[in-house]
Amino acid sequence: MAGGGGAPEGAPIEVEDAAKALVGELLVKRRLLTRSGLRRKAPPTLDNQNAVARQVQAMVLLYNYYHRKQFPQLAFADPKRFILAALLADADLLVYLKHDAEAGTSVTDRAVEDACGIAEALDAKADSPPRTSTWPISKVAVLLVDPTWNKCLIERSSVTKGVWCIFEKDITPAVSIDIDLSAPGARNEEARNSERYMLQTAFSVVESKTGMKHDSLLFLEEHLVYSLSKKETTAKLFVLQYEQTVNSKLTEMPIEDLISRMSGPIFINEACPEMTSVIEYYHILPYKEVLLNLLNRERSLDSSQIIPKEQPLVDETSGINVNLNHQMYASLQSLQKMRNDIVREHCMLGDRSAQLDMDIQTIFTEGKMTPRVTSILRKYEENNSNMMKVATSTSSNMKRKRLSNIIYFPLLSGLYQATVCLVCPDLELKADGGMKSTPCEARDSAATAMLHQLHMKAKEKLAELDISAPDAAA
Repeated sequence: MAGGGGAPEGAPIEVEDAAKALVGELLVKRRLLTRSGLRRKAPPTLDNQNAVARQVQAMVLLYNYYHRKQFPQLAFADPKRFILAALLADADLLVYLKHDAEAGTSVTDRAVEDACGIAEALDAKADSPPRTSTWPISKVAVLLVDPTWNKCLIERSSVTKGVWCIFEKDITPAVSIDIDLSAPGARNEEARNSERYMLQTAFSVVESKTGMKHDSLLFLEEHLVYSLSKKETTAKLFVLQYEQTVNSKLTEMPIEDLISRMSGPIFINEACPEMTSVIEYYHILPYKEVLLNLLNRERSLDSSQIIPKEQPLVDETSGINVNLNHQMYASLQSLQKMRNDIVREHCMLGDRSAQLDMDIQTIFTEGKMTPRVTSILRKYEENNSNMMKVATSTSSNMKRKRLSNIIYFPLLSGLYQATVCLVCPDLELKADGGMKSTPCEARDSAATAMLHQLHMKAKEKLAELDISAPDAAA
């Protein structure tokens, strides 16, 4: 199998040739029973049928969506054409087709039809990503990253044999998201319960897979991502930070390496098609954009200004080239990294402080040992002595917690609101964000509002300059 990373040049492989490569040792062949064995025995078990169906579904989406995304001139392969191509690639698949007397079609047949529907809805020919904002959520996904945000945890063969994935769990029934939760007053109890349920599901999946407890994880962000499980549905992705790995069966992989391996073409070598390493990360492909954002965010924090080790300067009076001192730039880069680390810790402390305020306010509101209070106390029981110190220092200012120019408002409804204040010698602005479910979201909302105000101020300033220009000319 050829390596990924964008080095090899892709080839526009037709479905018949693609099927021969895909029905290989990695995806399907190892799951097929031999024809001689099938003649002597009963049809394959349901477990074996489901395993083959999952891998055939991956084949369909790899060709009909991801491969055609790179080569949109290729025709969409409908279920009939794809099944025929797969049978030509390996006749052993025949036993997995049309075996269900009641339903009329086999598990594998239905998997091919479903995958074609998913690929059609995603639309490989579209220039922009699919509009998933109105699609219901069908599953919860969790991306676990280390404290540096440079590595993440993935597992192999838990869904599809030979393929890597992050943690996922289907939600039944699907949770509707057609409510604008950011609009004041629109976030009703049902919507709040849905979000709590999804977050609890995420923590539960992590604990079952890794043994990591809820209180050892730090919530970073959440995203809506298209799903490869059901047509026109999304996955609610939670990005959580872990301190240390517990399950040795999981693999801690650098995010940069992961992105490299899942980038580039699906097939190379048009004359004799080969698969690349991209197919080994098929289940993680929907989350590639999130991984890229995490990686780029880390790079922007660590190198907000790229400074060369040597930079020649020209002395205009003497014409002498002067090389700037290496050590000065190395020191400057070190100072910039220290500053960025402090800013990041500052934001994390603000989020944690706001969460503490919320918990303290809940305890005061409840007024007795209710299940909610018990849950909060358990969360902090490992740091009980520190918790009492925090509670003492915070209770005197329970309504708001200020860190620098960001103020968090924990609300009785379980939401957060943040305010950003900007004070300059000739300017003073204040921007309120919307009500959000986490301190991080509240901070982002307030920052967006502040950027809008700054944009409006800039437009006003430009308008003033345009008005004064004719007067100056006169």
